[in-house]
Amino acid sequence: MKSKVLKGGVSMALRQILSALLSLLNTLVVARILGPKQYGIVAISLGIFFFLTFVGKMGLNTYIVRKPDLAKREVEEILAFYNTVGVLLCFLIWLLAPVFGLWTGNSQVSTALRFLIPAIWFDMVGMVASSMLERDLKFGKISFIFALSEITNYALSLTLVIVYKNYLAAVSGYVLQFLVYAILAFFYNPVRWRLRWSFESLAPACRYGFSYSSSNSILNLRSLTIPLFVSRFAGIEAAAIVNVALRVSQKLLLLRAVIRNMSISVMAKLIGEPNSLNRALNKGMLYQSLLMGSICAAFSGFSAWVIPTMFGQEWILSAKIFPFVGLSIIVSALFDLQTSVLYASDHNGEVIKFSVVNIGLIWLSCLCFLPFFGVWGYCFAEMISLPSYYLVHRSLIKYFKVPNYKPTFLVILATLPPLFGGLWLSPLYNLLLMLLSYGILLAVSSPVRQALVDVLGDRLTSILKRSA
Repeated sequence: MKSKVLKGGVSMALRQILSALLSLLNTLVVARILGPKQYGIVAISLGIFFFLTFVGKMGLNTYIVRKPDLAKREVEEILAFYNTVGVLLCFLIWLLAPVFGLWTGNSQVSTALRFLIPAIWFDMVGMVASSMLERDLKFGKISFIFALSEITNYALSLTLVIVYKNYLAAVSGYVLQFLVYAILAFFYNPVRWRLRWSFESLAPACRYGFSYSSSNSILNLRSLTIPLFVSRFAGIEAAAIVNVALRVSQKLLLLRAVIRNMSISVMAKLIGEPNSLNRALNKGMLYQSLLMGSICAAFSGFSAWVIPTMFGQEWILSAKIFPFVGLSIIVSALFDLQTSVLYASDHNGEVIKFSVVNIGLIWLSCLCFLPFFGVWGYCFAEMISLPSYYLVHRSLIKYFKVPNYKPTFLVILATLPPLFGGLWLSPLYNLLLMLLSYGILLAVSSPVRQALVDVLGDRLTSILKRSA
């Protein structure tokens, strides 16, 4: 399994890097050409769309990955279920789309959302075949499918935006992306199509899926923060500013997606081995904090120059709020592995408790601060929501060993000065501050030094084997 994970992880990482670069290029061109107002429409509609794609799958895709003795008939019935429910869901979204336009104060949001509706069904049916690949730890094929489908998205949307300079051009590529994704998934893992399904056969899958989907849907409500709160209380342009900061942060931390995609299927296989599970958690958190913290800290020093240069001077505020958004994503990423363990061990209710508190804090804070502080109110909300991750830790230690947080905490502590120093210091001085901060970290923490030795040693061994 280690061999499969490492091989698949490297493949996913390389393709994710390519995907992130193309996505960043797409965001750059689209945001620069459309400007904050039209790009705000794109950001709001996509935020709603991605939430609906998650809810539409109802957790059955995770059931496919997790169930030990999955029968072929179950997979076929889940596909039939998605076919039926997918069409009904798309029709319901078409009817409700004007509500989002009224709430945000812009009817074009409804138009963009309706344009995206076919992609929701494509995603549902394609996820059945893709989940079977994930179940077999075929991460290389999964990464190829996602990368190629995203490339088709960016190729189409970039071309249309340059030609038509319209928000619909920017979202059109997503319809093609999910169509290509479904076609490739079924090419690599064919699943027989059938029209009939029964509640009796799908009952176990629905019970698990509802539990998983309920907890994750609450957490995924965060994706509605920009469409429902930032746009409503701070304006369409503010929604665009926050979205650009989020997109840049997500693309910088691209390997988070690789680890998150692999974690549930991997952790599920380690549940019966407490020592191995604990080691995986400790190493995973430390590696993530080192990689993500250093990337965000390095970018922060240059963000006030890079973002206006790439996107235009009207996007300077995105650079100023980047440290707050980056810190929130780093902390969230560190707990991806813990939530994956809770999911894999059927403790979905624990994740639901955390999700309710987390989204409650950020939404309540948005209501309090956005009307008065604009986009800075969103930053305050992100910081206020961070203590809620303690609930994930408390839930984890009920059933498993206590992870060793000290090395990860030291990495975060070393990341904070250069991460926020970018708000006031020049790029050169902030780089020197980063070198000093991480130099002290390496001097005082032997686990961090050992982690670097392990990573570099594995990489050197791999190079030597290839050359031999």
